[in-house]
Amino acid sequence: MSRLEMADELLILALCASADGWIIGQDGRVRLPPHLDLGLAAAELAAHGPQPGLAQQIVAVAAGRPHLRRIAALREQGRVVVGEEPSRGLFHGRTVTRLRAPEYGAEYAIMDRLLAALGGVPADDGTVGLLAVMRACDLHRRWFRGLPRRERARRIDRLTRDHWLRVAVESAIVADLVWPAAANGTL
Repeated sequence: MSRLEMADELLILALCASADGWIIGQDGRVRLPPHLDLGLAAAELAAHGPQPGLAQQIVAVAAGRPHLRRIAALREQGRVVVGEEPSRGLFHGRTVTRLRAPEYGAEYAIMDRLLAALGGVPADDGTVGLLAVMRACDLHRRWFRGLPRRERARRIDRLTRDHWLRVAVESAIVADLVWPAAANGTL
């Protein structure tokens, strides 16, 4: 099996990190974890290699929702599935549509590569870039629980602290958080 693109790997890892999958609303929109859309946009742009002014480009690309195209492609490949299930909680008579990643082994191959990089094995730029985006989107906590917290942060930061993707995604997250506050005068 050929290696997936960074955005596809990020999407699969983020989806596998969610125990219940992601809810698909009645409007057809997938409810992504916070800031994952920015991480996916950065991974999408990384395939094209742009670096200057990347934070603004990330926000613009994320607004266009390229993750929907990726999710549709991964569904066609059978890497993610959509299913209906009864809702839990207050409204028992309803069903909820969820997006899930069935276990097919790709996430383990991705994680083996990432863990090898954290263990000191020389890694390619795609692997380090994926680690950088995972760190910026806060996905590293879920996947690297086997490492003590400080050790995990130290190893990931050693590889990704100044990586252009991490810096760009963190800048885009700050811009995404600050812009609405500045626009409505609460800053």
